[in-house]
Amino acid sequence: MSLGEVQTLYNYDKPTFFLVGSNELKPKSGKYSASELKQTIHTLADSLEYMIDNMKDKVGLKLPESDYRLLKSRIKLLRPLDHYKNEEGQIVTWEYKNFYNQPLAAVVTNLSKLQSDIRNMEGEMINVLASASGKLSVKFNQM
Repeated sequence: MSLGEVQTLYNYDKPTFFLVGSNELKPKSGKYSASELKQTIHTLADSLEYMIDNMKDKVGLKLPESDYRLLKSRIKLLRPLDHYKNEEGQIVTWEYKNFYNQPLAAVVTNLSKLQSDIRNMEGEMINVLASASGKLSVKFNQM
């Protein structure tokens, strides 16, 4: 189904209830919830960090420090954080900021941005690791 087939892109209630639930202070969890998406992104970021941390310290396959720092900073930007403030200055959750009381069009835009950010991170990892392969030092005197 494409967005052109959706009857209304300005519905606030259905995306809010589907992704966050009825209580904005305690977002719902479970399949297809914003909380599950947040946890999945955190798991991805943890896996990426684990991979580059291992490459940073591995003898013979050491990732250059500049590449390591670059990837660490990019992964940090990927992580969903709960540091947003609402109009009253109260800290709100990532789920609330991105999906609560948002029209369907905005929710789809937010999801598309997340997808794009993850794909960009994937491409960045591949580029850095591919270019690092030419920078890796292999010692042949240990034969």
